[in-house]
Amino acid sequence: MQTSASAVTENQSRVLHEALLDLLLEAEATAVILCDRGGNIVTNTSWNEDTQVETVAALAAGSFASTQELAMMTGESQFQSVSHEGETTSIYIRSVATEFLLVVQFGTGTTLRLVKLYTDKTAQKAHSLLTLLTHQTLQVARTTGASFELNMPERPVAPKASECE
Repeated sequence: MQTSASAVTENQSRVLHEALLDLLLEAEATAVILCDRGGNIVTNTSWNEDTQVETVAALAAGSFASTQELAMMTGESQFQSVSHEGETTSIYIRSVATEFLLVVQFGTGTTLRLVKLYTDKTAQKAHSLLTLLTHQTLQVARTTGASFELNMPERPVAPKASECE
């Protein structure tokens, strides 16, 4: 099921992007994407401009959807998260506010436990805003200052690691 949110206000966009940037830094991740369950990107941030966020979001949403079918087959109503661990890069996907996914890409410099901790913290912070977006109509969004559709404008890139030291 896709989100019914039609637009995001500038303030909502800023709050969500700041939450993702905090997650990127705290979890020592390489990229963080907030998308709906259809893989449509709401906002994202990354250390690497080459991250193929559209493709990663779409594939993560597909992976999460198949995981939900596995949950039902095993008697669970749903799974909250799924992780894919590789030799140098891993991905953690967590459901937020029913209709959204946080996708966190990270390397060997951090741990899945740390990524889960900060992703859960971010999910809790963003839950009420994302629930609001799910129910927000385009008309309401326009009267509160919305400036763009759910597909967000180009993503600002996080500072390079060397700039943070």
